[in-house]
Amino acid sequence: MKIIPYKAIINSEEKKSPHIILPDLNSLDPELEYSCPDCHAYPPFINSHDHLIGNWIPKAGNNAPYQTTDIWVEEMKNSDSVLERNRIWFNDGTFDLMDGNVRLLAQLGIYKNIFSGCTVVQDHAPNQKSEYYNQFPILVTPDYRQCHSISLGNWWGGRSASEEWQSTKGK
Repeated sequence: MKIIPYKAIINSEEKKSPHIILPDLNSLDPELEYSCPDCHAYPPFINSHDHLIGNWIPKAGNNAPYQTTDIWVEEMKNSDSVLERNRIWFNDGTFDLMDGNVRLLAQLGIYKNIFSGCTVVQDHAPNQKSEYYNQFPILVTPDYRQCHSISLGNWWGGRSASEEWQSTKGK
């Protein structure tokens, strides 16, 4: 699919006209063109830290700032937002984000990013199978490692800090 806006805004000084945007949406006809003569296109954002399955409104935790993430995690576990999320998916430590209703939470997180103008997201959850990353209409980066709340045993899922570090192979 080709989207053709009136102009593409690169920065405050540089504007290009006409500009063709080629989104990578596998389900759309690659020959399809959509002209937007009255529209401007802006560069997309990159969200470098998101919890797609944990976008809590209201915020989970009321006593910020916290001295450590461990204190926040312990308070967060009993917040109304997390208790509501637990009705859909409970963090039992397995973190298979393709299992059951947890996929719905991830998709809600994706739409939050799309509506915010993000086309690339780093999901701060343990690495998943490729099917997880391939299901989304925007790029969710699979190449990263994470270790969250180390003194809680990497509470947000994954292996020990040293095992996660070794998995990076220096990258």
